[in-house]
Amino acid sequence: MPTTFVKGDIFEDPGQGEGKRAFAFAAGTNGALDLGIAVTFAKRHPELVAAVKERAASGEIPMGDVITWASKDTTIYVLALLRRGKPAKISNVTLALEQMVTQASAAGVTRIAIPRIGGGKTELDWSRVKRVLAEVGDKTTIELVVYQQFIRGVAATVATDEAPEDE
Repeated sequence: MPTTFVKGDIFEDPGQGEGKRAFAFAAGTNGALDLGIAVTFAKRHPELVAAVKERAASGEIPMGDVITWASKDTTIYVLALLRRGKPAKISNVTLALEQMVTQASAAGVTRIAIPRIGGGKTELDWSRVKRVLAEVGDKTTIELVVYQQFIRGVAATVATDEAPEDE
């Protein structure tokens, strides 16, 4: 299914119906959810923090790995893309996204909302990350909805290829 690129508030994503929602975001391999949108996910889902810390307790999470956490109505995929002292790689983005859709498919997830990944500390080129998101979306029946521009409190609308506006 083609990946959809939108602008709006990821936390207002309608999900896949029946109150079920799935999200993915990028984080560091040390298990800390203390940068970018990971902070908001951690505040909204404290149990997620415990699950990620437990996974990281046995050592750093491999780059390109996925940590899956689920509650009754929410599934979150944490994509391990950033390691202190090592640059992020597009191959790790591809690996993490492919693992995510495999896990999601097995769990019956039909839609995943994803913020713009690969920016910030990863310093990856957005056009390359966007291409990977589109390619992974083309190979799955899961609807990938990428919120490439965050606008608080606004329902998703199709994004253009314009540069994001300052908020």
